[in-house]
Amino acid sequence: MPETAPDGPAPFSDHDIAALLRSGGDVPRGTTANQSQVHVFADHDPPLVIKTPRPGLAYAASRWAIRREYRIYQRLAGVPGIAHCYGLYAGAWLVLAYQPGWKIRFPYVRTPDAATPHPAVVGLRRTIAGMHARGVAHADLKRHDNIILTPEHEAVVIDFGTALLRDPDRRGGPLWRWAAQQDWNAWARYGWGKDPAQMPAAVARLQRRTLIERVAKALRRLGR
Repeated sequence: MPETAPDGPAPFSDHDIAALLRSGGDVPRGTTANQSQVHVFADHDPPLVIKTPRPGLAYAASRWAIRREYRIYQRLAGVPGIAHCYGLYAGAWLVLAYQPGWKIRFPYVRTPDAATPHPAVVGLRRTIAGMHARGVAHADLKRHDNIILTPEHEAVVIDFGTALLRDPDRRGGPLWRWAAQQDWNAWARYGWGKDPAQMPAAVARLQRRTLIERVAKALRRLGR
């Protein structure tokens, strides 16, 4: 039996999803998720993405990761800018709304006036703030595959396989706070690039390099 979708009863049956998976689906947009196989059904009504466990020795760990990601989507239900989740089927198939669009990149969402950010950047700020308020830090928003820029110029966050969680009523430990800072750093760079001098003062204060980023930058300089 399908588990309840985050915002209501599951709209499909296990049989429906199994039939879709047997049909093969479309070629994924780019890469597949690290913890699962990704099947795209862009022509289905509604368009869907189905994440299934990797076969073989990775199956058990992959299934656990998918079930964990489903629980994250449950927690994020109602947060704007998050891909819609239709539920978990057969205990292992995560069904999401397919979102047409492109990988987000800095040149696509840059505006001539630094004080007036692109609508996608404004929306992404609301999404990140909403995620953090629910105790979810994505931790991998710098990867372009994980944010889709829609034809309507909106940013949609996907793939929570590496996300870190905290109790929404608590501050979170050092690792969670590091992941949350990574989210804000990614947001600032999508809107204004890597140079803090090009950012409004409020954005530059929010964007802080983590220790790992500072070490990585130093190593890159040494390698030149």
